[in-house]
Amino acid sequence: YLAQDGVMAITSILLHHPKFEAYIYTGVCYRGMRVKASELAPYYVGQQIVNTTFLSTSKTTKVAEIFCGPDEMSVFSTYVIRNKHTALDISEISEVRDEEEVLILPFAAFIITAVEKTDNMETKIWLEECELPETNSISVPLSVFKQCEGKPENNIDLKV
Repeated sequence: YLAQDGVMAITSILLHHPKFEAYIYTGVCYRGMRVKASELAPYYVGQQIVNTTFLSTSKTTKVAEIFCGPDEMSVFSTYVIRNKHTALDISEISEVRDEEEVLILPFAAFIITAVEKTDNMETKIWLEECELPETNSISVPLSVFKQCEGKPENNIDLKV
């Protein structure tokens, strides 16, 4: 039994159990983090990625900015969530309600639509969720996801 199997089982429950319908989230959310410069290499415009863990994000930029540090390489990510089975708004059940937390579930596919590096060791990354393929298969390769045509945050067109 692998840890990945457990993540898949938990994700499946969160995706399909009717009790979680009330927490469905689509829209824009933000994540701040500190990383090593070498970890940013795979993040370039047009790159498609699939997250493999739960990602804690916020509906507000101020909360995400708290997790960016002045002493290290900071990354501020903006996520556009389109599909109703990708993220959960857990702000009402979170221990810290002021964080307005949105939990992005594992195995969501995104395309990087913009990357901006600043002089003060900060990188801003915009990611747009790829559209789900129209298939009844339980597993599909990333290559069948429809290419996203994303724009930076100020031009985001949410078709939710």
